[in-house]
Amino acid sequence: MSGLCCWARRWSGILCAAVGTGVIPAAHAAEPRLNVQDGVFAEPLLEYRVTLRRLLLPDEFQIFLLTQPSFAPEHAVYLVRGNGRCSVHSTRLTASLWYALRRGTAAPRALRSSRPLDESTCGAMVDLWRESLRCVQSEDDDADSGVDGATYIFGLRDAFKVRVGETDNPRPDSWISRLAALGSSAFDLAESSEPLLSGREAALRTEAVRMYKELVARRHGRCGEQPAPER
Repeated sequence: MSGLCCWARRWSGILCAAVGTGVIPAAHAAEPRLNVQDGVFAEPLLEYRVTLRRLLLPDEFQIFLLTQPSFAPEHAVYLVRGNGRCSVHSTRLTASLWYALRRGTAAPRALRSSRPLDESTCGAMVDLWRESLRCVQSEDDDADSGVDGATYIFGLRDAFKVRVGETDNPRPDSWISRLAALGSSAFDLAESSEPLLSGREAALRTEAVRMYKELVARRHGRCGEQPAPER
């Protein structure tokens, strides 16, 4: 059974490992629900997912959060890192791609913004994304599967592969909701026209570090790896 089962068996209450073909049971009730696999949208090649990936994400991202609201345009935030520099980027569609494809109308335009980001902020967010995608378990009862809300897709480029985790309508008090809120803050930072953003970036970095330490404390000993050095 491959990691693709996380997409096909969304309600099965299991976490598919992002390496190899192992399947790890979800062992703890009330833990966040995040289904993880290798590859960017590596489910069967649905037109919607392929087009969404092309419109919202570049090839060179380090991490991303893509949000698919039920009744609003899709949008994404991602970090680009290289040559000692980092930047945060936002992409939002002018209309819902889902409804455009259903109606047979033209695909919406993508509006893009970006800001330089301090390397320490970038590193803190990458560490948090990596730890979340590696350790967060999958649970059926963490999501309101029958209500209209949003689907969140988290991604990380790690070495020579991409890890992707998806969740639908997480509870407001869940870990995944906090992670999504942090991504939303990064999105707002990329979109902001304010000339001085050091205070908002510092708040983003502080929250990313706090969440990372909290997750390591909760998960240490369960994932089989030592936590990354503190930043």
